[in-house]
Amino acid sequence: MIFVFVYPVIIAYFSQNFKMQLQTKSPEDTQELAKKLILGYPELRVWLLEGDLAAGKTELVKGLAKALGMDDEISSPTFAYLKEYGNELAHYDLYRLEGPDEELLHLISEHIEGPGFTVLEWPSRMKLQLDQAHLKIEIHHQGGNERLFKLTPCY
Repeated sequence: MIFVFVYPVIIAYFSQNFKMQLQTKSPEDTQELAKKLILGYPELRVWLLEGDLAAGKTELVKGLAKALGMDDEISSPTFAYLKEYGNELAHYDLYRLEGPDEELLHLISEHIEGPGFTVLEWPSRMKLQLDQAHLKIEIHHQGGNERLFKLTPCY
């Protein structure tokens, strides 16, 4: 295992299915974390984000978009389920999903198989069976602007 120390975040490059915890202290740190995750896991283009409301899920997606060189204004697709940003990013928010939705599941599958990143907020609302490698990210609000991230790369 190799650790790379980048203030204020520590990133570790490690083997599959190993859970790691990181803490950020500001929205800017959270956005910077997304950049580090792309560097640490370039092959994991599917991110599954779980966390309470206002935990920082969309802030992490903003950092991902910046790291991809996008200038788009990133916001949560809460009421539309999906916001697409060219071929680079498909951002889903499944919080308001009330039951199985085969059409939405098909669209998610198409994005996952596509060339860009697919980010799903609240994936537990939809019973996903992922065969593709992905990164599970649990976000916990620690008070103020501090967040705890639990990362699990799944291969």
